Parts: sequence; C-alpha cells; structure tokens
Amino acid sequence: SLFPRRTNMGHVIKDLIKTKMLVKKHKDKITSLPLCSDQSRKIAMGLLDIMVGITYIMNDPALSLVVFRILRWSIKHGLCAHSGTGLVMYGVICCGLGDLKGGHEFGQISTVVHKRLRQYDIHTKRMYIVEGMINHYQLPMQPRAKACLDITEVSMRNGDNEGAMWALLHNSCYSWFCGMNLRRLEDKIMKPHLQTIFDYKIVIVGTMLLPFRQAALNLMGESENPLVLTGEAMDEKELLEEASAEKNLMCSNCVNSVRMELAYHFHYYAKALEVADILDPPEQSYPAFFQGIRQKLFEGLTCFALARGSPNAKSLKKRGNVIVNMFAKLVKGGDVNCVHYLHLLRAEQSFTKKKSSDAKEDYDRAISTASRNGFIQDRALSHELCALFFIDEKDQEWARHHMHKAIQSYEDWGATRKIQFLKEAYPELLSS
Repeated sequence: SLFPRRTNMGHVIKDLIKTKMLVKKHKDKITSLPLCSDQSRKIAMGLLDIMVGITYIMNDPALSLVVFRILRWSIKHGLCAHSGTGLVMYGVICCGLGDLKGGHEFGQISTVVHKRLRQYDIHTKRMYIVEGMINHYQLPMQPRAKACLDITEVSMRNGDNEGAMWALLHNSCYSWFCGMNLRRLEDKIMKPHLQTIFDYKIVIVGTMLLPFRQAALNLMGESENPLVLTGEAMDEKELLEEASAEKNLMCSNCVNSVRMELAYHFHYYAKALEVADILDPPEQSYPAFFQGIRQKLFEGLTCFALARGSPNAKSLKKRGNVIVNMFAKLVKGGDVNCVHYLHLLRAEQSFTKKKSSDAKEDYDRAISTASRNGFIQDRALSHELCALFFIDEKDQEWARHHMHKAIQSYEDWGATRKIQFLKEAYPELLSS
C-alpha cells in the first residue's frame, strides 16, 4: 500500500523528513530534471494529483503524504504534467511550517516547471494555488485580488471551470481582507461572483464565500441582527447544519470565524471567545487560506480584551501571548500583510499589562502601517482600539481624536451598522 490506512502525525513527520532530505540534495536541479518516460508512472501521478484535491477538501492528513510522494517521484523518475501540483503544494506545506521564503520559492519553481512542460490546462490550477495560498505570505495583498481575477479568465479559457471558481473565491476574499468599500464589494464582487459559482455548481466554493458576503451585509446594516449571519445571502443555522452533515470543515470554520469577527466588532467579547473555542485550528480546516490568519488575529484580540476584567486573566493573557508570538514569527519570516496585525496585538498586549508607553507606540504603528498598506478596515479598528485605550487612560482629548478617526475610516469602508454602534456606545466622544 502506498499510504497507511489512517494517517497520523508520526507518518507525516517521517515522510516530511524523507522528502526534505531528497529535496535538499536536488533543489537546484528540479527545474532541469529530465522528463518522465514511464507511462504507468505518469498515470499514477495523475491519480495522486486528483487525490491532492480530494484530501485538501476533506481535511485529510494524508494530503501531506500524497504531496510528498508526487514530489519524490518527480525527482526520482522525471517531471510530468502533474509534478507542478506536488511542487506548489509542497510550497504550501512549507508556508504552514513557517518556512515562508521556502514556500514562495517552491511556488516559483512550479511556475518554471509548468512553463517548460506547457501544460496550460493544469497550469491554471497551480496559478490559483500560488496566488491563493502562497503569495499572500510574502507579497503585498492588494495585487493578489487582481491576479486571482486574471486567473479566473485564463482558467475559463482553458476549460478549468472549477479552478476558475476557486480563483473567484480568492478574488472575493482578498477584496474583503483588503477593506474594499462594502457597497462596491457587494455589488461588484460578492453577489455576482456567488451567482457565477453556483451557476457552475461548484457548491463547496460557494458555501465558503457565503459568510463573507453576509458579514458585509451585516456591517452595512442590511440584516436584522449584525451578530447573526442570516439575511439575504444565507441562513446561519441552516448552513452550519448542512456543513456538519456533509463534514465540510472549511465551510463551518469560515462561518464560525466570521461570527467571531462580528462578535468582536460589536464588543460581544464573551461571545467571540465562545465561538473561538469551537473553531478548529486553521491548519486543519483551511490550510494556507488567509482567513486562518484573520481567525487567529481576532482570537488574540478577544483574549486581551477579556483579560482586562476577567478572573481568568492569566490564562487569557497566556493564550493571547502565544498568538502574538505566532504573528511575530510570520513577520520575521517576511509576511508583509501581517505587520499591522502584529503591532495591534502588541498594543493590546501592552494595554493589558498596563504598559502605556509601549501601547501608544504600537497603536501608532498599527494605524500607520495599516494606512500605508491600504487596509482600511484595519486602520479603522486600530483607531477604535486606541480610543478605548485612551478612555482607560482618562485622556478624553486623544480618545475623542481616535474615535473620530475610526468613524471616518469605517465610513470609507462603508460599515454603517458599525458606525451606528459606536455612536450609541460612545456618545460623549462623538456628540460634537
């Protein structure tokens, strides 16, 4: 048998070490390896290529073993049309292990190999994996949205409709992560993209995107309850029940991670922590998807917010500190899109520790970095949290300044319901 009946972490680690040793020896020669001439081996590689998609969607730990096998066979027996999948997914695994530069490098190696082989039908699959799961670790995010839209067009021309829909998902989500104006996001991106995805019957992709669209509607005030993902786009209870019945972990985690984000935005911190506690680790539910990073961001922010008035402060601080360290490693590894997240988490960490001077510096850094890199909604949140810090410091002048800046940024984002919430919650800061 190629693989164990039930894959465990021991199998993965053993195979990872074996693969790393082979890769280290041949890394500089991969793009110039001879072509595979064994037809039966190429057919087997094709079957493994199909297994990559299945194991990823099913959150099966055998995914790593399948990827390692494709890569080792490519090195030992020569390159074929399916080698690029092994190369690019190995890059995804490297990113997941914290080797961001190595992951990006393998994404680029896969590009060279596909160009050499001229396998443009499979090339589109590699393209959306690189843009959707690797490049956000090393390259600025805003251009990623446009790149994914371009991949959609290429995929459609090559007949890869499923790949095109995955690229549409990443285009939509990158637009959301970057803070595109919510009205434009709804009218030009989310709504039409979802219609296209469901027209092509790629349901698993559509169900991942639904909670993001409903969250945008909630923030614009176009739902009954901003905390519940029920409205024009979806019904929260029904979608979670369907995801549970179908064991669709990617969908259920998307729904719950967005629920946590909304609960945090509207200061229901206990609710946010309750949702955080039922979430699966991102590396298990949607490996290398940027929402996994957002999930950890809001989990960390929630822990620090609750730690400032909780009998469980020690454990909450410890949990938050672990997440700060995770972001520090990402930034040290070259993740340019997480720099403002790290500053914001450190600011909240310092606020919780009563280190006012450090908190002020990191709030300022979070605001300036989010502004410079174009993350409008994160700039708004950074101003808001800075205002709450100055309220605690009993500095009404700076609290008022940052709350007004937060409102301006939320207006740019189009988050009408959020603005209404802040005006009702802090009338003394926003009355003039």
